[in-house]
Amino acid sequence: MSEAILDILDKLKKYNAKIETRGSKLKIVSKKELPQPLLKRIKQIKSELIAKLPPQEPCYACGDYNWWLSIHNVWVCGTCHPPACKGLVKYAISKDLKCLDEVMH
Repeated sequence: MSEAILDILDKLKKYNAKIETRGSKLKIVSKKELPQPLLKRIKQIKSELIAKLPPQEPCYACGDYNWWLSIHNVWVCGTCHPPACKGLVKYAISKDLKCLDEVMH
């Protein structure tokens, strides 16, 4: 995943906003008004966002939405496959995602 997408996701998180894909459309859900430069940047990389955002559907095995992005740019279900350590996680969608090494200690 590109740095531009990660930057947008981090900024949206600061506003407690989220972005969803709906086919070829993006939907931004936010209770606060987002700054125009951020909205403009989202429009500029819309096609990349649609192609690279995490799955919008639940995990086919467990039904959860607990996704994390590995350093190898693969989205993984955090419920079925929690990361072995923080170093493997590039970005986590769920706030309560914990690494196995933290849980075991």
